[in-house]
Amino acid sequence: MSMIRRVASIAVLCMAGGFSYLVASMAMDRSPPIVYESATALTPEVPVGGMLEVQFTVFRSRICPVSSKRFVRDASGTTHAIPAWTVPSQILAGRETFARQIIVPPTVVPGPAVYGVSLDYACNVFHRLGFPIHVDSPPVNFQIVPGALPLLPYPDENSKCCSPE
Repeated sequence: MSMIRRVASIAVLCMAGGFSYLVASMAMDRSPPIVYESATALTPEVPVGGMLEVQFTVFRSRICPVSSKRFVRDASGTTHAIPAWTVPSQILAGRETFARQIIVPPTVVPGPAVYGVSLDYACNVFHRLGFPIHVDSPPVNFQIVPGALPLLPYPDENSKCCSPE
């Protein structure tokens, strides 16, 4: 009987040790799954309400679920949130160069500005429980210039586009 107890105790200790190792390895996993190699504004001057095009070169060491926040900080220091884009499902690990187009909000103040991306990766259970791996893109500096926003034509009363008929 004591032999069975001894084997059971050893088995329980091994399982506890394995579980402890698993939890510790997840908690210590802080290596970012993406490294930004470059971030460049392809359109260094953008009118208010215009389109900023940014090119990123990144190296992905692994693919993990991510939540992103994008922003433009204008000359007054105000941070404007930019809607997130949809990430394609066929992203692969390795080096990649890609471009993103961002519509500069019409409420920005002209002058020097910065575009940035803040990413929170959840590569394991520990990260999903509230401890994600945080990565910020390099700041992308560009200039916002005053510009006339395109005005949409206002339908007149003879227009058929908006009549309830």
